[in-house]
Amino acid sequence: METKIYKVEEVAKMLRCGKTSIYELIRQNKLRCVRIGRKILIPEMFINEFINNGGAKIC
Repeated sequence: METKIYKVEEVAKMLRCGKTSIYELIRQNKLRCVRIGRKILIPEMFINEFINNGGAKIC
């Protein structure tokens, strides 16, 4: 099974938020991510986890 991984910009479009909101959610540890150097990537399972925990109301 392949795991889809998204950039911050892509997640912002999916959740209909701004990039700044996504960065803030990551900073507050409300949305988990993977950091590779300066790059921030968000696996699909972390997005689903965020939505299932009711986090989508924040955006």
